[in-house]
Amino acid sequence: MEVMFMEFETTKLIELKEKFDSIINTEEKENVEFWYARDLQIQLGYT
Repeated sequence: MEVMFMEFETTKLIELKEKFDSIINTEEKENVEFWYARDLQIQLGYT
């Protein structure tokens, strides 16, 4: 049972990482990665 839960959690984490990676912005000069709040709202289900 615990193995199934861990597999589910791992799968969910991978999905979330891919979603956040798809909306990441980069400031090349400063070498900084960031997200806009309006983009995060969609991914977090606030719209």
